[in-house]
Amino acid sequence: MSSNSPKRLEGKVVIVTGAGCVGPGWGNGRAVASNWYGMMGPAGTPPDVVKRVNEALRRTLDHPGVRTNLEQLGLVPAPGSAAEFTTLIRNDTAKWGRVVKEHNIHGE
Repeated sequence: MSSNSPKRLEGKVVIVTGAGCVGPGWGNGRAVASNWYGMMGPAGTPPDVVKRVNEALRRTLDHPGVRTNLEQLGLVPAPGSAAEFTTLIRNDTAKWGRVVKEHNIHGE
């Protein structure tokens, strides 16, 4: 079993990256796709509220029991700042927007 994530997923089942199956240079980095989950709030949420929610979420994800349970589901907790999440969303939107345009993909 393999995944398109750039890093091997650890767990009960051996899940390697595509590069681990095919070899270095697999997909030339273009086929790398990762799922992510995050929390968003309404535009204009006060920065102190964003900071408090982010800190609480980070503490929760750093709890050993929560981390273990998520990892057993094949999830890799990677909490970050609101700015990092904004950057991730912008980068993924640009990356997958290019794929959609290049392949003339349309919703049905």
